[in-house]
Amino acid sequence: MLINPFKDSCLGKKNMEKLELVAEVRDNKISAEDIRDQNKIPAEIYGRGFDNKSLSVDYLTFEKALAKAGESTLVDLNVGSEGFKVLIHDVQYHPVTDKILHVDFRRVRLDEKVKAEVPIKLLGEAPAVKEYGGIVNEALEFVEIEAFPADLIYEIEIDISGMSQLGDKIYVKDIKLPETITIITTPDVLIAGMDEPNLKEEKPTTEESADSTEVVNDKKGDDKADAVSEKKDKK
Repeated sequence: MLINPFKDSCLGKKNMEKLELVAEVRDNKISAEDIRDQNKIPAEIYGRGFDNKSLSVDYLTFEKALAKAGESTLVDLNVGSEGFKVLIHDVQYHPVTDKILHVDFRRVRLDEKVKAEVPIKLLGEAPAVKEYGGIVNEALEFVEIEAFPADLIYEIEIDISGMSQLGDKIYVKDIKLPETITIITTPDVLIAGMDEPNLKEEKPTTEESADSTEVVNDKKGDDKADAVSEKKDKK
């Protein structure tokens, strides 16, 4: 009997590709808007015991690096003749266009553990969806972990092909990661569940309700007219 059928279905994925990014020291006399007009992103690098630096990075280059690294993968940031080990810590987006407006880089030490949020990715097809019409409830987007920078993972893959029954659930405690990584998120937090199908009858739309009322009213009007006509005939 499998006590936990999902234990080997929740695995961390490490980005094996070495990620590098080039940045320039920013002239603070130039406005952030002017930097963006040059297809660059205003940026900041900071860290414990390190003086903050204002930078700028090429928009397209950073966008590609972000897609590969997320916010939990070590990046080699080159600024002139200097090189820094960093995490992409915070990315700000325009509320309407969704374009990147600003980015923060967090400088890290390889001998000090750091905390990071790792995205969850659901993989596979759950048999309960096809068999019973179940609905996959994605309850959690990120899991917080702690590790040395070199041991950080890019994402956590959750294989839902084992969800064969309604009511099946996958929790944070089901995740299997290397011993070098500590999961900070509470173990009993739900990651995904197989919900029962929604069998409630659909309520008629306002337009449909109006049409039904109109038909009923017309019928009542016809019945009333027939009654009046019948009364006259009797007289």
